[in-house]
Amino acid sequence: MATPFMSTNTFDITNPFSNILEELPQAAYYSSPAGQSFARQSPKQRSFFENQFQNIYNSYLGALGAQIREGGLPTLRLQDYLETTNPYTGTDLFSSRYQAQTPAQRGDYTSYIAPRTRFMYY
Repeated sequence: MATPFMSTNTFDITNPFSNILEELPQAAYYSSPAGQSFARQSPKQRSFFENQFQNIYNSYLGALGAQIREGGLPTLRLQDYLETTNPYTGTDLFSSRYQAQTPAQRGDYTSYIAPRTRFMYY
């Protein structure tokens, strides 16, 4: 599945197969160093990483479309997009999306440890 409007005329002498990752977005996603280090942190984060390919790929296509709408060349590569950091928090793409979820969406249920108080008797 080729990325639309991507220029594949560049050739990396150190890794002649690097352009294949642009043709196979799933391979670029699942082999990204930022994603791999994020997925190793906990089983919940691994599950999140495995289920977020389509959402992150759609946001990449949106960023690529924004480049086109601004009149520039679509030069953003998926590999580069996966390595971006959030300028506000300094975290990688996966961590910032994971932290943006509510604790219930992440599977963290704090009520097991400290259940809420329903009645207070004086």
